Amino acid sequence: RQVAFNSAITAIVGGLTVILIFGWFDPKALIWVIIGAMILRIGTGFMIGITTIAIADVIDYGEVKFGHRNESIITSTN
Repeated sequence: RQVAFNSAITAIVGGLTVILIFGWFDPKALIWVIIGAMILRIGTGFMIGITTIAIADVIDYGEVKFGHRNESIITSTN
């Protein structure tokens, strides 16, 4: 889980860096902006998956700790 989180953060920062560098030095090179956006979206997708898994862990912990499962209440706060 920690590796996936670090990979997602690295992809997000890397994608933004590619967009920044090539947008600054060669604004007409659209392909690099597209590549940077793709890297950024991959990292964002990983982050959405990690958030979903973390919410499931919170639901499971609440069931173990308090003895009843509150999926709808916990999920609705997201």
